[in-house]
Amino acid sequence: MTALKAYEPYVDKVNATFIGKLESFAETGRSFDLFTWMQFYAFDVIGEITIGRPFGMLKAGTDIDGLIDTVDFAVSKMGARLGHLPELRAPFLWFIRLFKVKMGFESVNAAVDEQISLRKSGASVSDRDDFLCKGLRLLDAGKINPSNMFTMIGANIGAGSDTTGISATAIVYYLIKNPRCMQKLQDDLDESLAAGELSETVTFQEGQRLQYLQAVIKEALRLHPAVGMPLARVVPKGGATLAGRFFPEDVRGIIYSCRRILANLCQSVVGINAWVIHRDPRIWGDDANEFVPERWLGPSEKVAKLESNFFAVRFYQSNYI
Repeated sequence: MTALKAYEPYVDKVNATFIGKLESFAETGRSFDLFTWMQFYAFDVIGEITIGRPFGMLKAGTDIDGLIDTVDFAVSKMGARLGHLPELRAPFLWFIRLFKVKMGFESVNAAVDEQISLRKSGASVSDRDDFLCKGLRLLDAGKINPSNMFTMIGANIGAGSDTTGISATAIVYYLIKNPRCMQKLQDDLDESLAAGELSETVTFQEGQRLQYLQAVIKEALRLHPAVGMPLARVVPKGGATLAGRFFPEDVRGIIYSCRRILANLCQSVVGINAWVIHRDPRIWGDDANEFVPERWLGPSEKVAKLESNFFAVRFYQSNYI
């Protein structure tokens, strides 16, 4: 958190650019696709903290170098399909290499390669300790290899931008669909500003103290978690009984001499989808499908139970860990 907070001034620069764009849309009455612009915003933020500069999508108002299209391919076309059958990943990659099938990753791969090369050669410098700087230090120290370095930068650009854009869009969407909540949030912000509790540019710490804002964010992530796949866990030795059903243990160790694909086919993996548990009325009540930020402001015991069943943040943490 300390390292991330050091990037706050650079994120503020992107915030100012984004707000300027939204104000221009409002003044001219121009309609726009919110999710697309949230992705532009997310990519520029990720650029600031990863490579020391924004990608320039907000200023250009377009997908620079086809990066968004590449992420869309990786997530919705490949990840959302092939990701459900991981045992097919190895033969699939073998097939595309054998027949030299062009995939949609070229633009992100090229962008990552370019940034690493420019920084190594000294043609590009950074005024901050961005992720690229951190990665190069680890590389020079022999703690990671070039492949690790490439994967780290690529994952930051791809995974970080998509989930951020989705989540930010969901928050605005649910506020627009629930004017009562939007007005309550506006009143809360106005009161905090009048009391001198907010800076001209709201800091992370100030935002953390805005209880209703935090409740709005959590409720939007509950109804629309950005990651739509289970957080998988391998069944331990001896098996496990979950919800009245017995799951056998992971048997990969038993067939260690078999090929990797066979081992993957024989493993026992369990998980629960955030979209399912986030709408379970036994946890959230009869209004589980409704946007009610106030549920996060109730008695501490009740909120603690909700927190223990809130999977959205866990998905983000597992991605970055």
